[in-house]
Amino acid sequence: MTSFTDHVAGVATGPHPVDDPTPVTVVTGFLGAGKTTLLNNILAADHGLRIAVMVNDFGSIDIDGRLIVGVEGDLISLANGCICCTMQDGMVDEFEKLLQRSGPSPDHIVIEASGISDPGGIVRALGYPRLRARLSLDSIVAIVDAEHFDDLNGEAAIVARRQVGLADIVMINKVDLVDAEQVARVVDRVRVPSARIVETTHSAVPLELLGIGGTDPNRAGPPAASAVLANESGEFMPHAPPVTTWTWSTDAPIDLARLRTTLAQLPPSVFRAKGFAHLADRPDRRVIVHVVGGRHELTLGDPWNTDEPSTELVLIGLDETFDPSPLEAMLTG
Repeated sequence: MTSFTDHVAGVATGPHPVDDPTPVTVVTGFLGAGKTTLLNNILAADHGLRIAVMVNDFGSIDIDGRLIVGVEGDLISLANGCICCTMQDGMVDEFEKLLQRSGPSPDHIVIEASGISDPGGIVRALGYPRLRARLSLDSIVAIVDAEHFDDLNGEAAIVARRQVGLADIVMINKVDLVDAEQVARVVDRVRVPSARIVETTHSAVPLELLGIGGTDPNRAGPPAASAVLANESGEFMPHAPPVTTWTWSTDAPIDLARLRTTLAQLPPSVFRAKGFAHLADRPDRRVIVHVVGGRHELTLGDPWNTDEPSTELVLIGLDETFDPSPLEAMLTG
């Protein structure tokens, strides 16, 4: 049987295998774009996950004091199980220190890259032999200041373009401070084939788009809540736009080439996809599917053993009018 269901926000999930690598999200963007605001949104959100946020300096983070339950050296512990730590040594050493801490391991790690740096160094660190079995790059998120991006020049402009060029998701932030023409101009300037673009205010983005919350068929937990924000006058800002989630499943094996072609042609309204595949090319093992932006990865997983082989894909996006029928036709032939 093959089915495609359409619903908003969140899917039923199963237990997360303990030997799976911890996903890592890298947040990049030039100085003042809104990276720290996004980190605070993540730490305060009701996502039900143990998030570890790694920053260069605690001084830039304004964590809600009501959430703090402990401070120990370069580590802040929060009441919701999240932690925030500073990066003082080399990147690889910092990753190992985080993974070796006592207590439960983090479900997800978020790293704030320096505003004047190329995030490529962080990505390369994740590929070190002693880390790549324990950590995996989930996505690179670049935040762009809609008000001041056009003002960057020289080396600053080169750095900012490099940050966007490596991104899977680009957040055009502070769109409330400029007119529609300026937003359109910035969107046109930062558009790259490999990235999905979302317009934001106060870095309020559905965390499902970042892979945090109810988007992974492997992970338990409720969907991530949109951040509640207020401006300087105390007026509440709008929530992040609602996320729409579609699931597709089939008991029939599917062709590898057909799956790759379909994933490569997902529309811009689909930000990510995750799930399992039962491939005709490798029927004995489940294949893990991970798509973010325009990048897709297929990884050989565990044998099916006594489980009935099947395919289940979850697509996450922002377009409630999205019609999955063409994708279903591509997958089933």
